[in-house]
Amino acid sequence: MKKATHRDDLLSFVSHEMKNPLTSITGFASFAEDAVKNHDQELALESLQVVRCEAQRVLRLAEDLLDIAQVSAGKFSVKMEQLDLRAVVQKIADRYSAVAGRRIEVVAPGEFPCIAGDSVRLGQVIENLVSNATKYSPDETPIRITMLCDDSRVTVCVWNNGPAIPPEQLPLIFKRFSRLKNGCGRAVKGAGLGLYISKQIVELHGGTIDVISSEGEGTCFTLALPRQVN
Repeated sequence: MKKATHRDDLLSFVSHEMKNPLTSITGFASFAEDAVKNHDQELALESLQVVRCEAQRVLRLAEDLLDIAQVSAGKFSVKMEQLDLRAVVQKIADRYSAVAGRRIEVVAPGEFPCIAGDSVRLGQVIENLVSNATKYSPDETPIRITMLCDDSRVTVCVWNNGPAIPPEQLPLIFKRFSRLKNGCGRAVKGAGLGLYISKQIVELHGGTIDVISSEGEGTCFTLALPRQVN
């Protein structure tokens, strides 16, 4: 009975999360079609941009659900290889800075070691943290990514100056389907799976991920990974 209830809850969640973007895709595809017929290029372009955005949202949800299924089946894995984590972080920061129009600063030592890791999966973690930082902080405030290393590990800290996360919500932040309210007056779309999946990825690398948040200081997610031994 418990499994059936969990399955029913998951199906209800997926149906709800997919309904809105799919409704938008259908509606704006019709707008684009009418705009083309009426030779309204501007409206057609705007409608197609919404269609693309909502389609990407559905794709992200599908990818997250596949990851969840792999975790549940014990088949979630990472491919370890020599990785320049600083290059991965910088690439993601540059892309989000351009797309979101936000000032994203990466601070790292001149000599930063390579580590053993999965570039795709760790990129997924960093992208999730940076994406959340843009969603949960005011547009005019910077986002700072600090990278440090010592003899045993490397750390990546993603900091934003948004409203503090309420203390009672901190224990829930890495749980499945946990989605915080935005304190900046904007609606936040998402399934609440990104941080849960990120935690699984980090732990498969033998690392940890944590968060601290306080009023006036903002929120900082810290990713710590074992340093590669040469």
